[in-house]
Amino acid sequence: MDKQKIIDANQMYVEYFNSRNIDGLASLHTEDAVVMPPNGDFTIGRDNISLVLKEELDMGACDLYFTDRDIVVSGNIAYHEGTYSLNIKDDNGNIIGSDNGKYLVIWEKQSYGEWLMKKDIWNTSLPLNN
Repeated sequence: MDKQKIIDANQMYVEYFNSRNIDGLASLHTEDAVVMPPNGDFTIGRDNISLVLKEELDMGACDLYFTDRDIVVSGNIAYHEGTYSLNIKDDNGNIIGSDNGKYLVIWEKQSYGEWLMKKDIWNTSLPLNN
């Protein structure tokens, strides 16, 4: 039951991301959540996370897709490992780049039974351009 709730919440993240719903994305995080995006510092709290996600979407990120690899639930905490892929499009809708990589999310079960993201880190699997 808890694993399915996490899978469902993760799917909502994809839906919110791909529809550019910043408020929806933020709502999937705890108030004091921490995200650790690639090439950036720690981002703490829903409001700041919203800004980081808006920047990512404004750069043309879209077509997000997740593949779950492992979800382990222990009490009110769970960790969730997976992979992602996404495209980057210009203002005309042309794909100008793509990315794929991996993520690790720590989920926290709330008192009302919903699972929210507490910690989130992701990074690319693409090689560095030298």
